[in-house]
Order: sequence, then structure tokens, then C-alpha cells
Amino acid sequence: AFSLRTWGIQLHSMNKLSLVVLFAVVAAVIAQDKPFTVNKLHDLHRVGEYAASPDGKNIAFSLRTWDSNTSVATTNLVGGPLNKPVVEITKKLGVSDFNPVWIGEDEILFLRATGDKGVQLHTVVPSKGEDSVEIKSEYPVDINSFVFKATSNGPVLIMDIDVFPECTTLQCTADKNTEVEERGANSWHHFSELFVRHWDVYDDHKVSHLFIQTDMDNLNKEPYDLMTGALVTSPVPPFAEGKYDISPDGKEVVYTGSVVDRTQAWTTGWNIYTVDLESYEITCLTEYTEARTQDPSYSPDGKYITYLEMERPGFEADRLHISIYDRESKLSQGLTSTVDISFGAPSWDRSGKFVLTDADSEGFHKLYSVEVSTGEVSVLIGSGTNNGAQLLGKDTILVSRQSMVSPVDLWSFTFFNGTIKDLKQLTDVNAEQLKDIKMHEATSFTFKGSNGDMVQGWLVKPFGFSEKKVFPVVQLIHGGPEGSWEDSWSYRWNPQVWAGHGYAVYMINFHGSTGFGQNFTDAIKGNWGAAPYYDIMNGTEYILKENTWMNSSSVSSCGASYGGYMINWILGQTDRFNALVAHDGMFDTVNSFYSTDELWFPIWEFNGKPWENMKAYQEYNPSRFVENWKTPTLVIHGGKDFRLDMSQGLSTFTALQVRNIPSEMLVFPEENHWVLKPQNGIKWYNTVLAWLDRWQ
Repeated sequence: AFSLRTWGIQLHSMNKLSLVVLFAVVAAVIAQDKPFTVNKLHDLHRVGEYAASPDGKNIAFSLRTWDSNTSVATTNLVGGPLNKPVVEITKKLGVSDFNPVWIGEDEILFLRATGDKGVQLHTVVPSKGEDSVEIKSEYPVDINSFVFKATSNGPVLIMDIDVFPECTTLQCTADKNTEVEERGANSWHHFSELFVRHWDVYDDHKVSHLFIQTDMDNLNKEPYDLMTGALVTSPVPPFAEGKYDISPDGKEVVYTGSVVDRTQAWTTGWNIYTVDLESYEITCLTEYTEARTQDPSYSPDGKYITYLEMERPGFEADRLHISIYDRESKLSQGLTSTVDISFGAPSWDRSGKFVLTDADSEGFHKLYSVEVSTGEVSVLIGSGTNNGAQLLGKDTILVSRQSMVSPVDLWSFTFFNGTIKDLKQLTDVNAEQLKDIKMHEATSFTFKGSNGDMVQGWLVKPFGFSEKKVFPVVQLIHGGPEGSWEDSWSYRWNPQVWAGHGYAVYMINFHGSTGFGQNFTDAIKGNWGAAPYYDIMNGTEYILKENTWMNSSSVSSCGASYGGYMINWILGQTDRFNALVAHDGMFDTVNSFYSTDELWFPIWEFNGKPWENMKAYQEYNPSRFVENWKTPTLVIHGGKDFRLDMSQGLSTFTALQVRNIPSEMLVFPEENHWVLKPQNGIKWYNTVLAWLDRWQ
């Protein structure tokens, strides 16, 4: 706030010209650019799931907001006619409204999560708003998600619900849930096979099954379990991966399923199944492979099913190519099997001649089309990050887009006969929040890395940038390790927060990263501390040499997951960095094998099990080099991180403390591998930035 009186100015003594000049100066000061901060990050509205009305004239999507004063998060539905500002469709504080699906021109079916009813089906008339919301189901258990389709034989509704496989009614599962809850402090878990823990929960022996609601006039009627008694889960936990779909004639459902048995902890094979909705017979379409298959989708005419397929069992980051199944001949063939791109879930255009999909590519997440008759792949949108293409009217596609300077918004374009035009932004949900914020576009750079390969990275300039000034530098190291830094927005590791605090930020897509060909991704196998480390160190020297405004004497590094492992590896290999931050990182490669949840990961990465190939586990084991550690390090770990157990972070901190190296540890008892709660996210950033500031 500005006060003229605080400037010692008496208005009555000034002439008109002076007043004009004064107010112009004040306006300029008030309107000056502001840095992006962690508080601003959590003030932003977050676009979630979205859907188009049957006539393509309206959209609806979930929008999450968070009140920093009350710490209350609310997700409601917003939307309206295209090319008009969106308006609130639902409006209830503290609930979570999601999974909107239009079931008429002016009616939406959606899920609402409340404290008293759990997660249930609701409807709303968009033109009438919250007053028209009606609860449609009151099942004794929660609904995770649903798919609705107006088929040629009438509407079909499929839901996924977590149940005990031995139960034949939802009430049976609810009663067993109550038994567990009533134990209170006398809680226990009893296992005879893995998983014991998965991601952030103890395995409760439930599976996710698909249910069909056969009475659309009474959605509260007990739905039928299409997978009754099957030890198969769909979608696949812990992230509900592998979508399901309904055939255009409403006679069949196709889904991704994972068998639930003791091998699930070390195998990656998911399969594609169909269910005949008349006989309820289940058929597996992909018995021919032990590798992963997922994300099936029916063609508009119902003749084909597309799905994603990997080639190598046991490798979760293998290249995903699109295959197509002919329902008449019952044969599958690869559609993009010769294309060196790992694609995302395919969806069909209305003509049935093209499939739309997206993929990591050279630091972006591009949108593609694939011509079904030829397999020809074309880039539709090559900048930023693009996801979730779906039909919007006859020849129009709805898609979400984001970048390192733009949170998610909805866009549309016309797509006809493989050609894109009229790309336009439909929403700008954070225009008000970001109107005075200055952020620099990310700049891509390349340098010669390990093996003589060209390696790509990103640079984000600091707030207040000038080549005449000198700025401290921070490197962010991504996890995965088969992941990448892309031109996308993040609410966890957002380089704009570091840049807003005055740091130059660089990020390197080292060997092992995705989007640069499968051979580049595969290069990290058995090579964790070699090629990626050399890329990081070579990239550091390259970026400092090319940007003389960077303070080469003030460089720090932060990493999470594999990035946290790399921080621990860096500790034992170099003292090049002023300070380090290790978030949920691996300290000991051997011990981690015995405490992690998904064993296929270390088995693949280290070429076997520890007792089969101990040399591979020990070669790049950070714990072997503790005697070399020197650099001040902040250790962060989540108490519910079962991917990299708390013992890994605690071991790192213990080693630092015993060696009298300046160190701190920040623990979030209720967070998993990620920090998701807004207040914890603010604490995380403030602690990290304060640590880096201390050592510059």
C-alpha cells in the first residue's frame, strides 16, 4: 500500500501538472513487476478433469482453490459456453467435485467427496448451479471414478470401486472397513505375500473392480461387479493407471488389469481385458506378452481397440507404442512399433481415421496424430506440455496446455483429415493471480555430455535479471530416473519459485531421461553414478561458462527421488557445490532393495537382485563414499514414503551429523514421496531457500 503522506507531500501545495506527474509515478510503482513466490504458487487455481457437452457448445471442468487463511481446499465445477468467461457450476466450500461428464445438454454427472457421505454420484444442471445439485448414489463405500457413454443401445455407466475380492456386496466391504476402523489403537496388518506397503499405504487386501449400474433411473441401486471374485485390479494402483472404456454399442467394456498375487511386486505385466455385458464373460486380449499393456480405447465404429504396449517385461519405463486390435479377426498389430517415441494414452478422432496421443519429446510434451491406415505420425502441437485430447464437437478437439510460465488451461483446435488449425485458448483461470508477476521463459540449451552425446537442459533466469548483475545459481535434478524436465508447470518442484527468489535455475536432462529416444533412456541402466553424473558436471561447467552473469562461486544443487540419490552420490564425488538438498533420496542401494515396494525397479536398474549381482549394487552406492563427504546438506523425507523408506533419509542425515558436516533434516510425517499439503509445501520451499541462502 502507498500513502502520499508517507512521502511528506502536501497535496494542497501542488499544481495540477505536479499532481499528474506524481500519480503517474505512483501508478508505475504500484504496477511494477513482482517476483513469483511459494505463497503465490499455492494461491493459484488448479484445473483438473474436464469434459465437453454432447453438442460441443459447452465445457465443464474441476477447479481447485485453497484458502491460505483457513487452510481449506475446495474443488468445484466451473464452465459454460465456449468463448465466454467460465462461471461457477457448483459452489460448496470444502468439498471436492470431480470427474464431470455431460449426460445431457444441460445436465452433468459428477463425483462429490464430502465428510459425511464419502464419494458419491451427483448431478447438477449447469444453468441452475449449486441449488440444482442432487445426490444420486448413497453406496456404503466410495466411488473412485466412472465412465459414462450414451451408446446406440442406451446409456451405460461403469464405476471403479475398491472392494474385498471375497465380498459379493458393497455392504460386505463396508462392514469389513468398519471392523478395521473399530480396532482403533489396536491396529495390525497380517501378510503372507507382497505387497506389504505400496507408495504411501499398507496394503489392505482390497482390489479395485469395475461395476456396472444397470438402472440409470435409479443410480442408488446396487451395481453389479463385472470382475466378481477376480484377483485382478483395475485401474492399477497406486495411481489408478490404465483407463477403461465402453463400446459404442454398449455391449462390451474393455479395461487395463493387473493380477494381484505375490509376483506383483517384481513383475510389470498388465493386460487388456474385455467383459461381455450380456454374458459377463471376461477375455484377456494380450496373453501373448508378459510386458505391460494399458489404456484401451474403442474406435468410433466399434471395430477396433487401440492400446499401449511395451516390449520388455520387468521394465516400467520401456517404450510404449500404440497397437490396434481388430475385434472381428481377434488379431493385434503394432501401429507405431517402429517409431522411437513412447506415447501416452491414445484417443480417436470422430472420423475414426486418426488417433490422437501425446509424448515426451526433446524437453517438451508434444501432441501427435497417428493415421490408422498408414501408421504415419505427425506433430500437432510441438511446444509446451499438452495432454488429454478429447472430442469437442464435430471436428474440434479439447486439450490442456501448460508451460514453465503458464499453469494448466484449456485450449481447442480444429482437426480435420490430419490437419490442425485455429488453436486458441479457452480459459485463463489465473489471469488475476498472475497479472503483476514477472516470470522468465525457460531457455533450452544443449552441450556435449557423456559418450559424446548431445544433452539438453533448461535455464530459467532470475527475477530482476540483468547481465550487468551477478546472481547465485541452483541446479535442480529430476527423479525417475526415467523422467525429464519439460516445459511444464509444477506445484512441487517449480523453478519459478527459485528464480523469483533471485536464483538462476538450470535443469539437465541427463542420460536416462525420457523424450530423447529409448537408447538414451536405457543408458542409465547399471550406470547410475556414471553417465548421469558426468552429464550433470559437464552441464554445470557449460552453463557457467556460457553465462558470465552467473556467480560460479555460488552454485548449489537440489534433487528428489533419483535426484536425491544423485545428491548423495555428488556428496562422495565432489565438493564443487556450495550447498546440497536431498529430498527422499537413496542412501544405500542394497538396503533400499529390501525396503522398497516395487522390486521390479531395482532388479531392472541394477541388472538383478543383490545376491545375484552385488557388484552392480555396490559400484554406485553412495554409502560407500561417506568418508569423502564435505558439503553442507539439507535432508528432507516424508514419513509415508514407502518407495524410498524413511531409513534412507535418516541414514544420510546420520552420516552427515557424525562427520560433523553442517546439516539439517526436515521431516514431514504425513507426506509420501511428494509433499502435497499446501502448508507443508510452503514450509518446504521456505526451508530449502533459507538453506541455500545461508551458504551463498
